[in-house]
Amino acid sequence: MPPRLCGQSGAVTMQIIARDIALAGGMRRYFTGAICCRGHVAERAVRSRRCVVCNKEDAKRFAAENPRRVRETQQRYDKRRRADISVWASHMAASVRNRAKRKSIPYNLTAADILCVIPEDRLCPALGIPLIWGGKLSRNSPSIDRITPSLGYVAGNIAIISHKANSMKQDAIHSDELRRIADWMDSLARGAAGPAEESRSAA
Repeated sequence: MPPRLCGQSGAVTMQIIARDIALAGGMRRYFTGAICCRGHVAERAVRSRRCVVCNKEDAKRFAAENPRRVRETQQRYDKRRRADISVWASHMAASVRNRAKRKSIPYNLTAADILCVIPEDRLCPALGIPLIWGGKLSRNSPSIDRITPSLGYVAGNIAIISHKANSMKQDAIHSDELRRIADWMDSLARGAAGPAEESRSAA
């Protein structure tokens, strides 16, 4: 009878998988059925050969004893993750899908649709300010704008502009910057491609 695996949700049956087989198959874990030094019958990490239950217990203990260090490490990881534009696009595709569902507006975007309209010069096409990925939300953070709001979040109807430009559009503040946004939107309506449109055409 196959050994039974230790786990939070109870014991489950596991098949024996040797480490060399797991390694050759690109797997991250293997299972010998042997009891670890702390009494667990559990999978082991291919790289470290350590029991995964022991690893979880050690990580939980370290987090409890070093909350500030863990928090700072997580913040650095989150910053790097947000700075990865492809990861940002995937996150925004999911976020916009949920927003469209709540507002009952059309949606068919994918991460690829978002990536192909990111301005090649990484400047906000409305205000000309740099788009900055990573870190906290700021005026320079990229955001998704619907060119024609009634059409929803669909391919061909979005542009990547700065958070500041998007906020100004929503707030309808009268200023020179808002007039620049209006000029840019007029150029889109006339079919004169702005930076975002050129990026989409090239893609």
